Amino acid sequence: MFRTLTRTQLTVDIVVAGVFAMFAVLATLVPWDTVSSGVLPPRVALAVAMVLTVVFSAAAAIRRLAPELALAVCWVAASMQM
Repeated sequence: MFRTLTRTQLTVDIVVAGVFAMFAVLATLVPWDTVSSGVLPPRVALAVAMVLTVVFSAAAAIRRLAPELALAVCWVAASMQM
């Protein structure tokens, strides 16, 4: 299930996922008063958006290390998002 990666490949994957997470969190928090949902209160919608950001970033970090696991994590997060 897990592939063998060089230290450089693993470092690049983690750094890229971290940069993605920072930008996604920033893009979510800057207009935080407009984050809303037809079903959830704004604060809950913001919390869900933050959790999804972390989950998608984790999937991006392990995409080369364990592609099947990353895909499964993305499917779970996408189901939560819907």
